[in-house]
Amino acid sequence: MADLMLTEHDSLSQDLICSEGMCEVPLLSFGEYFSSREDMVTSVSGDLGELSASLASPLGDDDDEEQTAQLSNLSAKDTTPSQPSSDVPSSGSRTAFLFDSSLAAFLMMGNLSTSLKGHAVTLFEVGKLADEQMRDFLEQLECVNHFAEGEAQRYSEHAIALLDILRSLRKGREVDMLRGESLLSLDKESLIRVLAKSYGIVVSMAPLSCDACTVPSSSLPFIGPPVPEACSPWMRLAIYLATGSGPASVYIPKGTRLSRLPPAIAHSPRLLVTSTSHEPQHMPTHNALIALNDILLTTPLFVQQYPHYSEEDELIYVPFPFDEDESGEGLFAKHPAVLELSSRIGLNSLCGYIVLLRQKVTRKVVMTNSTSISSYENAMLRGSQKIMSCLPPGSSYDEYVLLDCVFGIPLFNSALNETICSRMLGKGILEADNRTNIQFANKAITDMITELLMKWNYGHIKSSFPSTEPRKSEFVPPVRIICYDPVKKEVYA
Repeated sequence: MADLMLTEHDSLSQDLICSEGMCEVPLLSFGEYFSSREDMVTSVSGDLGELSASLASPLGDDDDEEQTAQLSNLSAKDTTPSQPSSDVPSSGSRTAFLFDSSLAAFLMMGNLSTSLKGHAVTLFEVGKLADEQMRDFLEQLECVNHFAEGEAQRYSEHAIALLDILRSLRKGREVDMLRGESLLSLDKESLIRVLAKSYGIVVSMAPLSCDACTVPSSSLPFIGPPVPEACSPWMRLAIYLATGSGPASVYIPKGTRLSRLPPAIAHSPRLLVTSTSHEPQHMPTHNALIALNDILLTTPLFVQQYPHYSEEDELIYVPFPFDEDESGEGLFAKHPAVLELSSRIGLNSLCGYIVLLRQKVTRKVVMTNSTSISSYENAMLRGSQKIMSCLPPGSSYDEYVLLDCVFGIPLFNSALNETICSRMLGKGILEADNRTNIQFANKAITDMITELLMKWNYGHIKSSFPSTEPRKSEFVPPVRIICYDPVKKEVYA
């Protein structure tokens, strides 16, 4: 590590750019659309009216109760009453589904239907779609055709998965959709008060961008990343250290100038490179140094060992809560690292998935002279319609290591989505008697990450950095090079 030169840099904070192309969406003009909107919320309570008013106002003035009441009355007077979707009378027992701007981008740019584009405008500009408006939205999602290939397949699969999620969440309860980034218009105290009064539980899409990780998990049950760092490489390092399982990894601060590749990853056939400004990429190791130095000028990098390309599935998704009735030899849910992480956090109280990486390739790999950089997301999409639950013949647990743990309900994988939704309902994850368990699990996640930051990031946590204006959700950047050694099963700097 002595040959790695760390240069001074002015700012450790890094603006996050949505990897799904949302940089184009704010350029659109949506004002004319909202001048003719007639699908406002009708039978909302005072608490939900307050939330709507807060989202509409950048100032989030929660002291003006009279203005809030007038807004609610105006909405009720100017619209036609709609049939509520459930018999739940209390706004506090509603469920919120938290999404980020990438979902609005998929619906907007996917050319799935004209009506869905209108709802995408609502989701992005207003930041909320109430349960009373949900019926037409669901009808439009039901009409989406399933495309077999290309970008159209990706967009349609996200729309179909979203339909499954909303149907599952709305069984016996009212559900509102909230865009996480829009909640930043509220100060922390107002956000805690309004969410706690309006909703009984919040469930997020997965993966959720750091920008949208705005729900204070300590104030109400939240199935999703409890802190922005849970959407970052800090989460990966924390679970590797907790379980002793993970690929060789190096977290490099912004501004670092590498004279050579760190020894931990220098002999890897390929690298998985994750940054805050781009989607993860696969990169050939032999020509990675120049590219890494270029990217490090603008953002920190998390670089990991990755195996050669194989025709076999290299990524395995293990959904949780786990199916305790499932039996058989070689279940991925019984992987030692999965069991250790589950006992450490309490994954059976939450929803999400663990990603396992197969490091040993059993088939002969045909090497080429290709030096291209490929998208990690393409690897995620391969085989998106199936989930392997058991080890392939002739393989062992030692061939698989933890890569990531993601909280929430995924949109990118229909089979994974269906499994998680089914187990969520079957095991009563959303029920009131599980909500204390959710908060305990979220605290365990937060404590695990904080412990890592305190020990290996010179104690720099969120309070160590000045707040920015306008407010945004961001995670703590690394202040020195931090590595994970899979042989010694330890983190070092």
